[in-house]
Amino acid sequence: RAAKLGIETGLPEDAITCCTFGDASVNHATALSGINSARYAWRRMNPTPVLFICEDNQRGISVETPRRWIRDFFSRLEHLRYFEASGELEEMWDTISLAIQTCRTTRQPTFLRLRCHRLWGHAGSDVQSAYMSQAEIEEAKAMLVLALKEVERACQADAQVDVAYGGLPWAKTMPGPPMLQAADHVLSGAEAGAEAETPAGAVCGME
Repeated sequence: RAAKLGIETGLPEDAITCCTFGDASVNHATALSGINSARYAWRRMNPTPVLFICEDNQRGISVETPRRWIRDFFSRLEHLRYFEASGELEEMWDTISLAIQTCRTTRQPTFLRLRCHRLWGHAGSDVQSAYMSQAEIEEAKAMLVLALKEVERACQADAQVDVAYGGLPWAKTMPGPPMLQAADHVLSGAEAGAEAETPAGAVCGME
């Protein structure tokens, strides 16, 4: 619109808008109308470079989201490119980069699903043990520790960070304790030091 009107925005020509939300919020009328409006605008041949990022932890406060609900609904919509990041850290980064690049180059609304794990309750008044078993809570803690170890491993491999990650070197220079030391602060020492047994790829979101 600004280009047609000859208005200088100061933004790069390939700039995109990024909108993030959770798997419960995506069912709200405001989210659905926004996504539908972007699809409608694209159908009318208007550039609509919006990257919709769904952080899917499969739970809205205490209500469980049906399995594959996000994938089954949004992957089938016309005029909306759909991506789902899963697997090892490098694989997820490649998918995320592809989603961003697709949105930049096609100027088409794009949907990216990120499978996440939530640690603790939704808010201070939300008692997690009221709707999650102890096994599920412990699994979430183990996921956090393994995820931090994976990011720490990537950040220690300087060559891989420079080539594959690009945006992660800040983790090596930012002030504060190392990631695993931060995990020790979040969890008890016994929990943080334990070697959790999980399926391959579970750290980064494979279901």
